[in-house]
Amino acid sequence: MCASVNKLPTSPSPTTIERKLQSMGTFFENCRKIHNELIIQTDDEVTHYIIADEFGNVESRYLEVIDFLTSLQDKLAAIPSTSFSNTTSAFQPTPRCNLEKIALPMFDGDYKDWTQFKDLFEALVLREITLTDVQKLYYLKTSLSGSALALIKNIAVTDANFTTAWKIISDHYQDIQIMTFSLIFRMLK
Repeated sequence: MCASVNKLPTSPSPTTIERKLQSMGTFFENCRKIHNELIIQTDDEVTHYIIADEFGNVESRYLEVIDFLTSLQDKLAAIPSTSFSNTTSAFQPTPRCNLEKIALPMFDGDYKDWTQFKDLFEALVLREITLTDVQKLYYLKTSLSGSALALIKNIAVTDANFTTAWKIISDHYQDIQIMTFSLIFRMLK
């Protein structure tokens, strides 16, 4: 088990760490099965095994390794995905042409612009797995102005607040009655 972790490359990719975590889980389950078979036996070697708490030692080391790999995985998740481009390029499609970067959409609270803003924001920010929730909340607040920003302006930019802020904005602008009223009002102008 320790040798498996020692074989990690100096800069492991998230995929490598995930494979190691799965491998460690399988290894530990096999150890648990062997342990359960051993403890029902009565010979002297098994007695020494139980007294020396060999399984407890393996379990402690396993948990240390899992904690290490999980913390490494969390640290890597905070690094932008471009840092791993050399390790994951085989899995990414090659673009046919160079496209301009899409600017974050702006939304001032006008209902007619909600669907476009929502779709773009979800595509560019919400579905971007390399962004943390605090980054997503920052991008949300900097993309809003006017009455839209007023809905969440007093929400602190923290990791824990993104889901709440997005729900407030979404619930407010997804309100079908208000959207219908807005559309009718625009048509009557």
